[in-house]
Amino acid sequence: MQAWNRIEAWLAGEAPELLGALNGPVASDGWRDFEQTTALTLPADARSSFGVHDGQDKDAPPVFGSWWLLSLAISTQVWSELRQTQVVLDRADPAIETAGAVRKRYWNPRWIPVLYDGAGNFLCLDLDPAPGGRRGQIVWFQKGKRRREVVAPSWEAWLTRFADELERGRWTRSPDGTLRPADAA
Repeated sequence: MQAWNRIEAWLAGEAPELLGALNGPVASDGWRDFEQTTALTLPADARSSFGVHDGQDKDAPPVFGSWWLLSLAISTQVWSELRQTQVVLDRADPAIETAGAVRKRYWNPRWIPVLYDGAGNFLCLDLDPAPGGRRGQIVWFQKGKRRREVVAPSWEAWLTRFADELERGRWTRSPDGTLRPADAA
C-alpha cells in the first residue's frame, strides 16, 4: 500500500521510535478469528493495510497523533465488547446527528474499529453505510456523544491524507515522542 510506504519513510527520518512501534503483518489465524467472530469481510484496502501493519505496540505513543492503530485481534475484541454492551443501542436512533452518509445509530455492529484515542472514541470502517455512502468509509464514533461523522471515504484515503499531511509539514514530533499538529508546536 503506497500510503504506508510514505508514512514509513517519514517516520524513519522524523520519528523512528514510532516506526518501530508498528507491528508487522497480521497472521493468517488473525483473519480467521476476525471473520468467525464478526461474520464480516473487510474491504480490500483494509485487508491490504493489516497485511502491512497489524496495529502498533499499545505501550508506545500513538502513531497517528492522538490515535493508536489497533491490531486486528484488538479490533475484533473491541468490536465484540461494543456489540455485547450496546446491543440495545444497535437500532436506528433519530436523536443521532450525522455528517455524511452514516446511519443514525449509537453503535452499528457493522462498524469495525481501526483507530483508538484512549478515551473510548474510535475511527471505524463502516461496512453498512447509509444511502449515498461507501462501504469501507471511515466513521468517527464518539463514546457518549450523539454525533456520527464520515471522516474519509475509505481507509486508504484516510492513510493517504495522513501521509500527505506528514510530507507537507503539518505534523511534528514533540519532545515526549508523540506527533502533534505543527501549528500546535
